[in-house]
Amino acid sequence: LCAWRLDFGACWLERELEGPVVALSPSPDGLKLLAGTRRGAVGLLDFASGQLAPLLRAHTDFICAVASDPHNRELATASCDGTVRVWELDGAAPQLVEFEVPAGCARSVAYHPADYSLACGFDDGTVRVFDIGSTSLLAEHRQHRGRVLALAHAHGARRLFSA
Repeated sequence: LCAWRLDFGACWLERELEGPVVALSPSPDGLKLLAGTRRGAVGLLDFASGQLAPLLRAHTDFICAVASDPHNRELATASCDGTVRVWELDGAAPQLVEFEVPAGCARSVAYHPADYSLACGFDDGTVRVFDIGSTSLLAEHRQHRGRVLALAHAHGARRLFSA
């Protein structure tokens, strides 16, 4: 894992995790970076201290995506083990919620900027939106012919983009 200066002249901060890093998500305040690995682990890089803390072994298969919630309290992980999981980000990292999707690989994940919900993209082209508090499915959209590899909410949370 390497943090680059914007001129790409040199790597500013470099750290190793357990296995190759395959997913990254900066915290909303920009002071930390979540990293998911091919071995199913999640680490948290603190830019102020330069320390990389292994948070947890999150999944039995590789992590495809990680996301920080807008309030810096939780993180979400998406994996090909058939689950999307939500974790506390206070260091103890107990699992809060698990959404099982046995028929597919979860490739992307994004917190809603205002509501307590999570959008997830899957290999079958489906985007599902879950309410985290009630663990219920709010919506399911089948617009894509292939994998949904990226999700993003527009500023103001009026739109969700998927690709």
